Amino acid sequence: TQTESQMLSFLKSRKFNVPNILFHDSEKIIMDFIPGVTVFSALQYFYRNNQSDKIEILIECLCEGVVDFQSNTSTLANEIVELYPVRIKLEEVFQLLLLEKLDLKTQKTLIDMISNIYNQKSSVLFRDATPKNYILNGVYEKDLEYISTEELISKITWIDFSTTRYLAPPADDFASVIFHYMVEDKFRDKMLSKYNNGFDKDSLNVTIFVRWARFWVRRFYYETYNTERFGKRYTTENMNFYKTFFHRYLQIMCKML
Repeated sequence: TQTESQMLSFLKSRKFNVPNILFHDSEKIIMDFIPGVTVFSALQYFYRNNQSDKIEILIECLCEGVVDFQSNTSTLANEIVELYPVRIKLEEVFQLLLLEKLDLKTQKTLIDMISNIYNQKSSVLFRDATPKNYILNGVYEKDLEYISTEELISKITWIDFSTTRYLAPPADDFASVIFHYMVEDKFRDKMLSKYNNGFDKDSLNVTIFVRWARFWVRRFYYETYNTERFGKRYTTENMNFYKTFFHRYLQIMCKML
């Protein structure tokens, strides 16, 4: 809570659209309630209604927001020494998914390689900029049919900064924005090229793989072990998209050994 309250206060001072803090101490934080749908839900709506123009506007707006966030918090990042625990997370992923086609020795070698590359590139605060961490303030699904793009952008409110105590590669947050089934392949490639932060191919692929691992294992876990929560959180999503891309990038990781 301390990390999040400090980050909210800092971003508010930099004119980012974040909730107001009403109260906080060492154990809890109380902030303004932000009514409305998440940007992720809005992207789903526009996807169902074939409005790719609004999808692209929202995605590029979030990417530009990540640029601003990384620029404004660069001084703070210099003070952080704790890296995102990528090795632990990957061990959990491989254990949970039961990747039987990979023997344990190969899995360990993969985790070592990925973790080393990922850690070497970790230099910015880990925002976790998935579209589910933005809310369109006061906008509901019934409003999306008629809302202008200008108003849509003005309503974006940033939430959830609990992970900013970690450092991660700059490309991670851009990957978390663009790698969703609502985004067309051509536009995704365009955004990835524009915002790849000058990464070499292997480092970029490693960063993307870690993001895919987070996306897929979370959905897999809830679908397999917590069907009630899965129904609330993921039942409207294209699950095969996240599974397919995870395994595609897993193959890329294996080729890098």
